Amino acid sequence: MDMKKTDFKLKDVIKEIGNLPDVKRLPQPMQELIKQGLKSAIQIKFPIAIFKENNEWIATTPLIDVCAQGETQEEAIKSIIDMIDDYMSDPYTKKPKVETILQVEVKTIPINLPIDKFAQNNKIVKVC
Repeated sequence: MDMKKTDFKLKDVIKEIGNLPDVKRLPQPMQELIKQGLKSAIQIKFPIAIFKENNEWIATTPLIDVCAQGETQEEAIKSIIDMIDDYMSDPYTKKPKVETILQVEVKTIPINLPIDKFAQNNKIVKVC
């Protein structure tokens, strides 16, 4: 099976819909409502983790095992958005089901760590 890469971007889809004759006949405020509705209906929120390591910010998403980096949090987030977009646009890459993405929960859980091992890696001085 010969698969072509379809490069479809949300802004292009919204522009095409905005150019439909029936939509163009609507009052401008209604056209804007339609555009905003399309943006929110198509937008899917991916869970990401973001942390600073050395002098860089790292962003990662557990759903598709993608990570990105940047000098600032904002750069790392922008970079991972681009990486997720590339991943999800690739016709040859297996994607998670939308239902899976929507039901993911991110939780923080307590874990007991041996303080002597943790202190060695984090330069914490043990006080006696």
